[in-house]
Amino acid sequence: MKVTIENLEGRLRLRWTCPETGKRKNLALGVDDSTTGKALASTTKDRIENDAKHGYYDSSLLKYRSFTIGKNASEITTVELFDRFTQHQFKSEGLAKSSIKSRYEPLQRMLEKYLNVQAASIDKRRAISFSDICGDTLTPGTAKARIMLLKSAWEWGKGRYQLADENPWVGIATRFKSIPVQPVAAFTKDEAKKIIEGFRNSRYYSHYADFVVFRLSMGTRGGEASALKWKHISS
Repeated sequence: MKVTIENLEGRLRLRWTCPETGKRKNLALGVDDSTTGKALASTTKDRIENDAKHGYYDSSLLKYRSFTIGKNASEITTVELFDRFTQHQFKSEGLAKSSIKSRYEPLQRMLEKYLNVQAASIDKRRAISFSDICGDTLTPGTAKARIMLLKSAWEWGKGRYQLADENPWVGIATRFKSIPVQPVAAFTKDEAKKIIEGFRNSRYYSHYADFVVFRLSMGTRGGEASALKWKHISS
């Protein structure tokens, strides 16, 4: 079995094919691409290859996760992971600041309050527990959106940090069923005619008649219709 050393945005990781399952594996080492980092990466690489050769390979990878400099990569918290994911989305994917404020920051605050633990410790049980909190405090649609964000953050973090190969957030979003939106019943032609006549013949509101005709005829949103000015109308 051959293990390769890779540079991912200035950080080193190892990649190989698991001899037991045939699946691709990766191990984030938590070290920079420096002379010292390369030495530690080489040591870990040799250890994994040697264990696989002699039947001592640890498929959980826990045996190989102590070779880091400073803070172990497995110690990154859910809050830190999601913050780095947010920054990546903003800098590399063009995420709008308005989306960060409306979608990402509220989730960040929830993580700080309810799930500020090591990201590597998150399993399916903890993911379900957090989803229950979301379900109790948010609408189904918002809760589902936040779980999907966490799923994306974990997918992004795999290979960069020491997270489990199995994403604990997969399948959790299906716990939330969005409430179907009831279609709005449109006015019939007779109803619309009576409404317009009511405005035309009103002593106090007849000046709204043309506006009502426009709204009933065009189907615009209220804010759009109210904001229109003569300069917006082409001749």
